[in-house]
Amino acid sequence: MLSGHLTVKNGYWYAILMVKGENGYAKQKWIALHLKEKGNKRKAEEMLLELRQTYHDEYNPINDAGGVLFASYLKTWLKRMEHKVAPSTYSGYQSIVLDSICPYFDAKGCTLGTLHARDLQEYYDSLLQRGLSANSVRRHHANIHKALREAVQLDLIPYNPAERVTLPSASKPVNDCYSLEEAKQLLKAAEGTKLELPIFFALFYGLRRSEVLGLRWGAVGFTQDTMNINHTVHFNSIDGKYQLIERDQLKRNASARRFPLVDVAKDYLLAEKQRRYGGMEPDPDDYICVDEQDQVLRPNYVTQGFKKLLRKSELREIRFHDLRHTSANLLITSGLSMVQVQHWLGHSSISTTIDMYSHLTYEDKFDCMDTLKKT
Repeated sequence: MLSGHLTVKNGYWYAILMVKGENGYAKQKWIALHLKEKGNKRKAEEMLLELRQTYHDEYNPINDAGGVLFASYLKTWLKRMEHKVAPSTYSGYQSIVLDSICPYFDAKGCTLGTLHARDLQEYYDSLLQRGLSANSVRRHHANIHKALREAVQLDLIPYNPAERVTLPSASKPVNDCYSLEEAKQLLKAAEGTKLELPIFFALFYGLRRSEVLGLRWGAVGFTQDTMNINHTVHFNSIDGKYQLIERDQLKRNASARRFPLVDVAKDYLLAEKQRRYGGMEPDPDDYICVDEQDQVLRPNYVTQGFKKLLRKSELREIRFHDLRHTSANLLITSGLSMVQVQHWLGHSSISTTIDMYSHLTYEDKFDCMDTLKKT
């Protein structure tokens, strides 16, 4: 590993590494860590260690022939990301980088120093030819852009070639919704199944699948008639193994929210509580939506079981996530404002809510037109 140490200049931390210069002799390389001196020594030490490893594995002067392979750099970058992002995010990074990006550029033999925008453009074009959607291509680009941005920050390359490509236009997802009558039929079909509770909470409260599965008894206040959304459950593939990822800290602050526990929801929960615990109180950390072994339901079970339930009941096929959109649709058509729906669904901004559901207020435009005609 390269030698290096920390120093402070003008109140900020800098890393100084001893790297090989173009003449073959060692030279100092100063790297700004963009950390204020006060209170950041430990963070600076961690960054120094990462930089020493990075430059040991990857550093080559830009004019050095060949240089590190782009795919090798991506793999090292991926390792650094493991402890910087959420496990579910890292799982997505792994899938894209290791299964697609690296094999492609390994075969091309592209190095970090010789990678050009045209190489990336050809890669994105190949993804489209393989049938990937524009949104999928943009996710691949996001990984590449982030990795190359860090390479620029580390002075491994002079500019980010990912900033010079043309991306396909993002397409808005098509959200399907059930009508009120269809929603009632669905709840009837789910009675007595393991999907009854997940379907109800996704449909009535508009919860995401991870939020539904993350519901625990400690989040329910039967006395106060409240229900807190403050925990999620994911199953993600990391290093080829599926792992249960439990998180108390939600991705966005807006996702953590409190709901009133309405009578019908309270009845569902009390019935489940009686079935599983009798007169005993459940452990606050016990999950509510569980399988026959009282283990939290797996996301794939919910998704696949939902499809089977719809087919068996001869109901129109939608995605489980569309129950969340159904909830939004019913709220909007009942007269709630976009701001109210935003807070109910836990969107981080009103623009997200408007982008997704503004088409549902189309009928309101007729009311406006009638008003204008009368003026």
